[in-house]
Amino acid sequence: AAGGVAATPLRLFKSEKFLTNKDISTNTIKDFLTTIRTEITPLSDLRASDDFRHLLIENLVYKFFKENQLLQPEPWGAEL
Repeated sequence: AAGGVAATPLRLFKSEKFLTNKDISTNTIKDFLTTIRTEITPLSDLRASDDFRHLLIENLVYKFFKENQLLQPEPWGAEL
């Protein structure tokens, strides 16, 4: 689910389905972030632009995978 990008929280069904039965890798996460970007249409207002809100969601997803050690370390300079 994504909050803070629309008037109400969004459940990202397409993005959930994308990850089903996939190994977690840097490439999988990159493709997952692309899927998320196509699935949400963030609000753009005085508090934050739609580009900022897209970036926010992408960074939160990446942080989740890193902090939960689901994303293995990549060779130097190869991270997202």
